[in-house]
Amino acid sequence: MRTSTLWIDAICLDQNDYAELSRQVPRMHDIYSLAWMSTLWLGVEDASSTRALKTFRYLGDQIVAEADTGLLFCSPNAVELEWYDPDHELPFTQDAWDGVRTLLERPWFHRLWVVQEIQPGAVVQCGHERVPVAAFTEAVYCLYSKARLPRGLRPHLEQATGTLARLPALCFTRLLYRAATFKACTDPRDKIYGLLGLAPRKFAAGVKVDYGEGNTAADVYAMTFLNHAEIAQRLEHFHNCFTGGEITANAPSWVPDWYSDVPGETYIRAQFATNTSRAHYTVSYRDRTRPGDKSRPDVLQVRGVRCGVVSQVSEPVPPRLDKREAIRRVRQWQPGNMDTSTYKPTGGSTRKAYAITLNCNILKEREPDWILSPTDVWVKQDFGDQALFGGDADAASPVHEAPHSNIRSDVADALQCCADRLFFRTHEGHMGLGPADTQAGDVIAIFLGCSTPLVLRPSDRGSDHFSVVGECFIHGLHDATVLLGPLPQPWVGIAAWVEGDRRCLRFLNAETQEVTREDPRLEPQDDWERVEHLVDGDAPTLYDYFRQKKTEELINYDPRLEPEKLEARGVQLDWFCLV
Repeated sequence: MRTSTLWIDAICLDQNDYAELSRQVPRMHDIYSLAWMSTLWLGVEDASSTRALKTFRYLGDQIVAEADTGLLFCSPNAVELEWYDPDHELPFTQDAWDGVRTLLERPWFHRLWVVQEIQPGAVVQCGHERVPVAAFTEAVYCLYSKARLPRGLRPHLEQATGTLARLPALCFTRLLYRAATFKACTDPRDKIYGLLGLAPRKFAAGVKVDYGEGNTAADVYAMTFLNHAEIAQRLEHFHNCFTGGEITANAPSWVPDWYSDVPGETYIRAQFATNTSRAHYTVSYRDRTRPGDKSRPDVLQVRGVRCGVVSQVSEPVPPRLDKREAIRRVRQWQPGNMDTSTYKPTGGSTRKAYAITLNCNILKEREPDWILSPTDVWVKQDFGDQALFGGDADAASPVHEAPHSNIRSDVADALQCCADRLFFRTHEGHMGLGPADTQAGDVIAIFLGCSTPLVLRPSDRGSDHFSVVGECFIHGLHDATVLLGPLPQPWVGIAAWVEGDRRCLRFLNAETQEVTREDPRLEPQDDWERVEHLVDGDAPTLYDYFRQKKTEELINYDPRLEPEKLEARGVQLDWFCLV
């Protein structure tokens, strides 16, 4: 017999003592990392939990995930040699699938604070059955990668992968998305504080945990935005900026709301609108109105390019809509001149531009590391009653009552992109997907150090003042085209999967298949040289390291994309005051 010391945060911490929480929360990571054993307690046993955990153990033993990227391979000791393959259908019985789903529906997977409890030697326990967290995680990754799954299972797997994700160089932006989105916590400030144990070193060091009543969630979120911008030299958190957020209702529109439900069923993927430029911004603070008041950030002044003004908007597609009804709604967006006109921003066909817009360019040619539909197949839309546009897509025609699992994966991806968004056009000829409350007269802009175009609404505070409506996708504003012009033939831009769950822009020579980091539109440099550099979580999502040859200064952005260099190329840069 021996005694054991147990740490149970709900018991060991007085949840109502803000002073104690402010002292102890920063130590949580040390407590869990130094623990001899960490048990991830899912709850008491039920009729299917033991069998479900055994299913996870057996599946996990067949799989191994590559440490830096999460790519799956067959385990050296695997018995089932094809189970790792996303296209291979697992031979599970209906009872086995039901057990898997029931286990993943447990509240543990929806809690934020459990994320930092997970250490490499931890075990997942339900009742008396235990499974090493490594095998459990491999099994979850394997299931999530499958092209075909039982109806309703994928959302639960998304929750589980966010909880279990452990990539060595996972940047803070991706950590927030994977580990905090749709995770429950009582105090909105814990969306940040609850992840500090996993956050990158420099970022975590810049966060002071303060549960005092005068430090609101909006204050914490503004501090997080600015702290990350200073370290990464990027503006990466506009995807959580939207009108109508409850937590940030009294804060500037550029302050993200990480607590409220994020509009849309998926984030818009990086478009590399300004590639690896760094952000140029300043922030001004509100005057204190009473003695003791906190000085809060007010106007964020950002350098960027004004790209257009919204001229037309469609009806939005509501979120979490039945897939069949969502198809009907998207069909109503189809442009009347789709097959007879040219899309002026790129010079290609309007049909192709519209196709790319609907799925935000989630296509094989754009993301060759993923199993995706090729562009020509997607543009043709020979999908029968699941077609989103074209000859088969009469808005009034019926969509068969097929179960969710029978909806094509590429169509399902596009419907996720369109959910809680609308289709719009600009006076300058662009088309795009924007937030559901985008209006005619809104301004489209790109910012240095920000990968995605934004919809901005003019403010009555001044002609250069705007509120942030949200991110948007616009075909023709990708790959730094506004800054550098279109890529010359035969070069095309691809989204390459790199360390820490990042996507970075690479350039593919379509004739020789050469892939390079070097942008063919930029001239060689005399003073700077590109260097390899160890990437950690504090690095921005889009990075490129250069060293100054004389001074040895190291930077994480391309010096050829600095304002003075761009203005010398004829790019008109403006200052946008975000309020």
